[in-house]
Amino acid sequence: MPPIDVAQMADPSVGHLKVHFWVDGKGLVTRDIVTGANFGSDEERHAAVLYTRDLTFTVPQTPECNSREMEMVADFFVQQSSSGQWATYVRLYPRLSLDGTGAVRTVE
Repeated sequence: MPPIDVAQMADPSVGHLKVHFWVDGKGLVTRDIVTGANFGSDEERHAAVLYTRDLTFTVPQTPECNSREMEMVADFFVQQSSSGQWATYVRLYPRLSLDGTGAVRTVE
């Protein structure tokens, strides 16, 4: 996980950074963009993007999934535990949910 300086946030308990990215049929991240952030320096945001670029996904082996990119979202959160330690968490999820045939089921 990228290190983030919580001293740079106005309210560290709600630190959030959002990265949209696309995954190809091989499970590799092909492109990415930071779409929202309420904290962090340019270097810290860049570290989150680099972390996202290094991810690899298992993609269903259907013609539909192999022939198009899938949009994903990474939400990075900075949170303080009850012991006072700071930690960075990431939640990954698809922008679209597909069924087994590659058809769109839901839109986030």
